[in-house]
Amino acid sequence: MNLAFLRVISLLFAALAMGMHLAHALELFPKLKWGPELYLAVQSTLYRLFGIIGPILEVGALVLVSLLVVKLGSGHPARKLTLGSAAAIALSLAVWAAVVLPANGQLANWQASGVTPPDWTRWRDQWQFGQAFIFLLHLGGFTVLASAMLKPDRDV
Repeated sequence: MNLAFLRVISLLFAALAMGMHLAHALELFPKLKWGPELYLAVQSTLYRLFGIIGPILEVGALVLVSLLVVKLGSGHPARKLTLGSAAAIALSLAVWAAVVLPANGQLANWQASGVTPPDWTRWRDQWQFGQAFIFLLHLGGFTVLASAMLKPDRDV
Protein backbone atom coordinates (compact mmCIF):
# COMPACT_ATOMS: atom_id res chain seq x y z
CA MET A 1 0.00 0.00 0.00
CA ASN A 2 1.29 3.45 -0.93
CA LEU A 3 2.55 5.39 2.12
CA ALA A 4 0.79 8.64 1.16
CA PHE A 5 -2.53 6.82 0.69
CA LEU A 6 -2.09 4.97 4.00
CA ARG A 7 -1.43 8.26 5.79
CA VAL A 8 -4.57 9.86 4.36
CA ILE A 9 -6.86 6.89 5.00
CA SER A 10 -5.48 6.49 8.55
CA LEU A 11 -6.13 10.15 9.28
CA LEU A 12 -9.63 9.87 7.80
CA PHE A 13 -10.60 6.83 9.88
CA ALA A 14 -9.11 8.40 13.02
CA ALA A 15 -11.09 11.60 12.40
CA LEU A 16 -14.36 9.77 11.75
CA ALA A 17 -13.96 7.58 14.84
CA MET A 18 -13.20 10.68 16.92
CA GLY A 19 -16.25 12.42 15.45
CA MET A 20 -18.64 9.83 16.83
CA HIS A 21 -17.34 10.45 20.34
CA LEU A 22 -17.39 14.22 19.84
CA ALA A 23 -21.12 13.87 19.20
CA HIS A 24 -21.51 12.02 22.51
CA ALA A 25 -19.39 14.60 24.35
CA LEU A 26 -21.51 17.46 22.98
CA GLU A 27 -24.68 15.71 24.17
CA LEU A 28 -23.36 15.11 27.67
CA PHE A 29 -24.75 18.04 29.65
CA PRO A 30 -28.22 18.18 28.04
CA LYS A 31 -28.67 14.43 28.54
CA LEU A 32 -27.77 14.70 32.23
CA LYS A 33 -30.96 16.76 32.68
CA TRP A 34 -33.28 14.17 31.11
CA GLY A 35 -35.51 11.81 33.00
CA PRO A 36 -35.20 8.05 32.55
CA GLU A 37 -38.02 7.73 30.00
CA LEU A 38 -36.56 10.25 27.54
CA TYR A 39 -33.00 9.08 28.13
CA LEU A 40 -33.83 5.44 27.43
CA ALA A 41 -35.97 6.31 24.40
CA VAL A 42 -33.11 8.27 22.84
CA GLN A 43 -30.40 5.76 23.77
CA SER A 44 -32.37 2.85 22.31
CA THR A 45 -33.22 4.52 18.99
CA LEU A 46 -30.71 7.22 18.09
CA TYR A 47 -27.55 5.15 18.27
CA ARG A 48 -28.43 2.08 16.19
CA LEU A 49 -26.18 3.14 13.30
CA PHE A 50 -23.38 3.94 15.77
CA GLY A 51 -23.40 0.25 16.68
CA ILE A 52 -22.99 -0.76 13.03
CA ILE A 53 -20.63 1.91 11.72
CA GLY A 54 -18.74 2.56 14.95
CA PRO A 55 -16.84 -0.73 15.12
CA ILE A 56 -15.79 -0.39 11.48
CA LEU A 57 -14.39 3.09 12.11
CA GLU A 58 -12.84 2.32 15.51
CA VAL A 59 -11.19 -0.97 14.57
CA GLY A 60 -10.39 0.38 11.12
CA ALA A 61 -8.59 3.37 12.64
CA LEU A 62 -6.58 1.13 14.95
CA VAL A 63 -5.64 -1.30 12.17
CA LEU A 64 -4.73 1.43 9.68
CA VAL A 65 -2.70 3.52 12.13
CA SER A 66 -0.93 0.37 13.37
CA LEU A 67 -0.19 -0.61 9.78
CA LEU A 68 1.20 2.88 9.25
CA VAL A 69 3.51 2.41 12.25
CA VAL A 70 4.89 -0.75 10.64
CA LYS A 71 5.13 0.81 7.19
CA LEU A 72 7.07 3.83 8.51
CA GLY A 73 9.79 1.62 9.97
CA SER A 74 11.91 2.16 13.06
CA GLY A 75 14.01 5.02 11.71
CA HIS A 76 11.22 7.25 10.44
CA PRO A 77 10.82 10.59 12.27
CA ALA A 78 7.02 10.20 12.41
CA ARG A 79 7.00 6.67 13.82
CA LYS A 80 6.91 7.53 17.53
CA LEU A 81 4.03 9.97 17.12
CA THR A 82 2.16 7.46 14.96
CA LEU A 83 2.74 4.77 17.57
CA GLY A 84 1.37 7.17 20.20
CA SER A 85 -1.74 7.62 18.09
CA ALA A 86 -2.22 3.86 17.78
CA ALA A 87 -1.82 3.53 21.55
CA ALA A 88 -4.44 6.22 22.21
CA ILE A 89 -6.90 4.55 19.82
CA ALA A 90 -6.26 1.15 21.43
CA LEU A 91 -6.78 2.65 24.89
CA SER A 92 -10.04 4.24 23.75
CA LEU A 93 -11.29 0.80 22.67
CA ALA A 94 -10.26 -0.68 26.02
CA VAL A 95 -12.10 2.09 27.88
CA TRP A 96 -15.16 1.50 25.71
CA ALA A 97 -15.10 -2.22 26.54
CA ALA A 98 -14.56 -1.64 30.27
CA VAL A 99 -16.85 1.36 30.83
CA VAL A 100 -19.38 1.88 28.03
CA LEU A 101 -20.15 -1.72 27.04
CA PRO A 102 -21.40 -2.73 30.52
CA ALA A 103 -23.64 0.36 30.55
CA ASN A 104 -24.96 -0.61 27.11
CA GLY A 105 -25.89 -4.01 28.55
CA GLN A 106 -27.79 -2.42 31.41
CA LEU A 107 -29.67 -0.12 29.04
CA ALA A 108 -30.64 -3.09 26.86
CA ASN A 109 -31.93 -4.93 29.94
CA TRP A 110 -34.08 -1.97 30.94
CA GLN A 111 -35.55 -1.70 27.49
CA ALA A 112 -36.33 -5.41 27.36
CA SER A 113 -37.89 -5.49 30.83
CA GLY A 114 -39.53 -2.07 30.74
CA VAL A 115 -38.18 -1.44 34.24
CA THR A 116 -35.70 1.34 34.99
CA PRO A 117 -33.85 0.69 38.27
CA PRO A 118 -33.53 3.34 40.99
CA ASP A 119 -29.77 3.63 40.33
CA TRP A 120 -30.24 4.31 36.62
CA THR A 121 -28.24 7.57 36.82
CA ARG A 122 -25.14 5.57 37.77
CA TRP A 123 -25.30 3.74 34.44
CA ARG A 124 -26.24 6.89 32.54
CA ASP A 125 -23.26 8.71 34.02
CA GLN A 126 -20.96 5.78 33.33
CA TRP A 127 -22.04 5.77 29.68
CA GLN A 128 -21.95 9.55 29.21
CA PHE A 129 -18.67 10.28 30.98
CA GLY A 130 -17.08 7.18 29.48
CA GLN A 131 -17.89 8.47 26.00
CA ALA A 132 -16.53 11.93 26.87
CA PHE A 133 -13.27 10.39 28.11
CA ILE A 134 -13.03 8.29 24.96
CA PHE A 135 -13.41 11.47 22.92
CA LEU A 136 -10.43 12.98 24.77
CA LEU A 137 -8.36 9.87 24.03
CA HIS A 138 -9.32 10.07 20.36
CA LEU A 139 -8.55 13.79 20.28
CA GLY A 140 -5.09 13.11 21.65
CA GLY A 141 -4.55 10.26 19.21
CA PHE A 142 -5.75 12.32 16.27
CA THR A 143 -3.59 15.28 17.27
CA VAL A 144 -0.39 13.26 17.44
CA LEU A 145 -1.29 11.49 14.19
CA ALA A 146 -1.84 14.83 12.45
CA SER A 147 1.46 16.05 13.91
CA ALA A 148 3.17 12.94 12.57
CA MET A 149 1.92 13.82 9.10
CA LEU A 150 3.91 17.06 9.30
CA LYS A 151 7.19 15.25 9.90
CA PRO A 152 9.50 15.01 6.88
CA ASP A 153 10.09 11.58 5.40
CA ARG A 154 13.72 11.77 6.50
CA ASP A 155 15.63 13.73 9.11
CA VAL A 156 17.19 16.67 7.30
